[in-house]
Amino acid sequence: MQISFEKIYAIFFFREKNREGVICPVCSSFERHRFFWFLMKEKTDLLNSQKQKKMLHIAPEKCFTEIFSNLSHIDYLSADLNSPEAMEKIDITDINYPDESFDVIYSSHVLEHVPDDKKALTEFYRVLKPGGWMLLSIPINENLEVTDADLELDDPQERIRRFGNVDHMRVYGIDFEDKLEISGFNFEKYYPADFVSQKLIKKCNLPSQPVYICKK
Repeated sequence: MQISFEKIYAIFFFREKNREGVICPVCSSFERHRFFWFLMKEKTDLLNSQKQKKMLHIAPEKCFTEIFSNLSHIDYLSADLNSPEAMEKIDITDINYPDESFDVIYSSHVLEHVPDDKKALTEFYRVLKPGGWMLLSIPINENLEVTDADLELDDPQERIRRFGNVDHMRVYGIDFEDKLEISGFNFEKYYPADFVSQKLIKKCNLPSQPVYICKK
């Protein structure tokens, strides 16, 4: 399935209420989704139709669900604890699949909502096949050495002030990478500028935060 998001992004402005230049009016992608697309094309074998893969997509985004589910070489499963849009209801701290079930896991901005994020990472590692990989992003402040978290905080405005969203339980610092290592993952961290031109970064309004490719 050949889709040129680059051409779409070069034509349209991206808008979200109170944040101009974010959501694509054609595919509803956020800036991080557009970065994921470049990353998947350039740094993974996800789109290689010669390799069959079983994929777990956590908290499925509309802009990717149709693409992934229509790739003939991917056995696709979307999952979420609450969303009716997902194919299965799954708690990522207790994934009801055997060890080494998936070749690929995709999780974008999910862990900050999960009380026991360490257990979620352990479960991701458990159900990933040896040689498999996970595409992972979280809201991270790389100026923070230590993650700012408070599971008991119940003041919505204070949650927004500290964590950026009323549903977030933490904002990650650079110690997040310690959690990846403790869970068993080897990982590579990518920024758009690592492989996307500045011209395209500007056109597509790509984010400044990194994305992790975590390998087992």
